[in-house]
Amino acid sequence: MRDQGNLSAATRTYSQALALDPLSPSILEGQALLIAYQGRFERATAQLREVTSTHPTRVVTLLMLGRIALLSGDYDEALSATDQAEVLAPSDAVVLALRVDALTRLSRVDAARASLDRAITQAAENEIVLLATLNFHFLSGDYEALEAAAEERASLVLANAGFEGTDMYRERLVWAAVAKLALGQAEKARDLLEKALPDSDGLYPTPLSVHNLALLVRSRFLTGDLVGAASAADNARAVAERARLEGCAPAALDYALAAVAAAAEDYTQAAVHFRSAVGAGWRDLVFMTHDPAVAGFLNTPEYRELVESGALRGGASETHREQ
Repeated sequence: MRDQGNLSAATRTYSQALALDPLSPSILEGQALLIAYQGRFERATAQLREVTSTHPTRVVTLLMLGRIALLSGDYDEALSATDQAEVLAPSDAVVLALRVDALTRLSRVDAARASLDRAITQAAENEIVLLATLNFHFLSGDYEALEAAAEERASLVLANAGFEGTDMYRERLVWAAVAKLALGQAEKARDLLEKALPDSDGLYPTPLSVHNLALLVRSRFLTGDLVGAASAADNARAVAERARLEGCAPAALDYALAAVAAAAEDYTQAAVHFRSAVGAGWRDLVFMTHDPAVAGFLNTPEYRELVESGALRGGASETHREQ
């Protein structure tokens, strides 16, 4: 429920579970991530700190602290959490995968690559390691490697599942579309996205769903399908409204809506949403600079005005610090 954007139902479930077992570290960890998805990062972190005070060697809690730090844009803290986890589990592939994300966003690409190589050696087929691999290629700007890895994984998922309707298969197609869009292959990207994304009613009410639709807007816009681009933008706004009603973090939603506007080259509206996102705590400048949905916006007067006003600063350097 939580990862599918059904935050209100997830909130009720965790409340009921804690009523039965208020000291369960696994329940407290899950609830902390839910709280973070709502944008309440300080509260989520404080809850996990309470767990570490009674379970100081629990690696899962440290991983959750690192994941929430990544979501909040505090990459130094995310790296610190992985340092502590690595002491306890030096060969754990999931620890290494989280470390890859933190190091990449800190522009320490060589160190990130070394951690990724170790993670792949330990567990090449682990889903978290696979996602870290895709994310590394994306955030380091190696779109050819991203394209190859995403297409390979999509083929494997399809071969194992036997049909195309799985979330995992669709996710791989979106990653491949991101690469193709970044490489200037808008028509191929559009074909993949139209295959991967269900109708708006079938999309989870999450910022990720809104951003995926922004990619569709961009691919249709670049291939001259302005009516289709407008329809996808309307769907994105409808999904975003559902996500707001579920209590999703406003910063992530506003960034996704900024991407929708930028994808259709409505740069005035994009700037409005970017300001709202930053005001709500959004910091992921690394993602923004590699995001093909907003690539055109980075060359506009509206973007320069945001930079000069300081709106894109705060908790991140202008070059690499921060979904």
